[in-house]
Amino acid sequence: MPSERNPTSPINCDANGTFGLVPGVCAAVAEESASWGNPSSVHQAGQRARAVIEEARDAVREIVGAGPRDAVVWTSGATEANNLALRGFAQGALRKVIVSSPFEHPSVLETVRHLGDHDGWSIRLLPVLGHELSLEKLAEIIDGAGIISVMLANNETGVIYPIRSIVREIRKINPSAMIHVDAVQGVSRIPIAMAEWGVDAITLSGHKIGGLQGGGALVLRSGVLVEPEMTGGAQEEGMRAGTQPVAAIYSIHYALRWIAQHGGVAGRAARMVANRKAFLEGVGKAGRVEPTVAPMIPTVPNTVSLRVPGVAADFLVVAADLHGVLLSSGSACSSGTQRPSPVLLSAGLSQEVARETVRVSVTDDPDTERFYQAGAIVAECIERLKGRASCSHGKEGSVGSMS
Repeated sequence: MPSERNPTSPINCDANGTFGLVPGVCAAVAEESASWGNPSSVHQAGQRARAVIEEARDAVREIVGAGPRDAVVWTSGATEANNLALRGFAQGALRKVIVSSPFEHPSVLETVRHLGDHDGWSIRLLPVLGHELSLEKLAEIIDGAGIISVMLANNETGVIYPIRSIVREIRKINPSAMIHVDAVQGVSRIPIAMAEWGVDAITLSGHKIGGLQGGGALVLRSGVLVEPEMTGGAQEEGMRAGTQPVAAIYSIHYALRWIAQHGGVAGRAARMVANRKAFLEGVGKAGRVEPTVAPMIPTVPNTVSLRVPGVAADFLVVAADLHGVLLSSGSACSSGTQRPSPVLLSAGLSQEVARETVRVSVTDDPDTERFYQAGAIVAECIERLKGRASCSHGKEGSVGSMS
């Protein structure tokens, strides 16, 4: 399998933050973009750009299992797409009740909260059972709702939620509700069947699959429309004004073609599973490293949430970075105060456990040995950091002196 990765570059175990570019995409964009005009222009350069974005729509429909008449609305990324879906559905809705979950990405949860705080929407959150959604009271919660938004896979834990079952129950009880699914962390990792599931809207992000940052899409079931958030030109069937980000769109199509040529979703998933396993074998040298998600709970193939008892997650992320491994923490230090991940707290983890939890999300790089090395490096960092307090400002808390 081809690879253009620099062997001295950091090992990306933060793929859920940004996946990294599939081989060849930058060169292809640079070469192709020389002939592109504005896709709204009628001259040849404009029409070449128009062809690029129309061909890419078909590739997006295919990866999410949409129907041939379903609309693909190009955006600047998934945050805009999530906002466009929720705010667009909210405009003119007769039933101002919105249902979501406490596990959602901030671009969904903060939008939901804004609708509640400023537009008079009633908010209902699905109850949870550990890392899973509790569907025991689903009928009661979704009754009378105008919008329901539930993610496909969690960006921090990798947990996959049963969208097919949820949508089936919603359609029995509340068939007119608009159903939105943030599928960002599922696209190209697990099979998606938008049309079969009966979902009204799905969002995705280009840089989460191997394309450039700055491009995303909202896929809408045929006949479903959203009110635009930005007014201006008539691009994207009037649902998203502004010149489309042609380079980012092209990179999405390029990445999807690359995935198809290298085993498709199943092939990418298999490589991710191998890399995740290799990382865990390497980090196992540190002794007590505990997954926070039980093994029987389904997760996307590239992600594992790990607790390292006695080690502050924010310190571990910095230490690993200094040694060439990219990790992520669900917490952040602000003015000396650590804020544990709301996702982990919602799942019932204590603040202490949440502060000691890191996210590992690998790519599908064919060099599996690198991920074993990454795990071993992280194991070394753990040994050096054990017992250090999070957000300490004293010498004992400094990671800068680590060798």
